[in-house]
Amino acid sequence: LKAEPDVRAARLALVRAFKTAMANCLTVLGIPVVHRM
Repeated sequence: LKAEPDVRAARLALVRAFKTAMANCLTVLGIPVVHRM
């Protein structure tokens, strides 16, 4: 993670959004979401 702070923040926001979207999709499909491995 040697990117500029703005780029790093944008990437982390994208990962968080993807995580939320995947959790919502799995919930709709009735698949339990694993919060921690």
